[in-house]
Amino acid sequence: METTPDLPSSTATVLVIDDVDATRGGLADLLRLRGYRALGAANAIDGLRILREERGVRAVVLDVMLPGASGFWFREQQLHDPVIAGIPVILFTAAPDVDTDSTPLPVQAVVRKPLAVGELLDLLDHYCAA
Repeated sequence: METTPDLPSSTATVLVIDDVDATRGGLADLLRLRGYRALGAANAIDGLRILREERGVRAVVLDVMLPGASGFWFREQQLHDPVIAGIPVILFTAAPDVDTDSTPLPVQAVVRKPLAVGELLDLLDHYCAA
């Protein structure tokens, strides 16, 4: 018997933090087509503000290399705030030397850009399933 993957609830919100407009916008569009509510931020500071203001965020897709404050700075701030600390973070990065074992702070997964979009969607379906 074939099983179907858990799909996100219609209210699942994902925050995409990436400084490249085309990447952030394209991923947000793809997530919307998949049934998510997608929010975007171009830097870590705006992403942290959105995460604190939007109570329905179920997962964060985070680039590591951001202008100003890095993705690791974002994650450090998130982990220090008990209200948002438990929201899963998936690093979506082109950095070849970043993986779940080498990150200075814990994340749920590391997915390589741009080729692993299917893997990213599978992870989001898992973390955002109702």
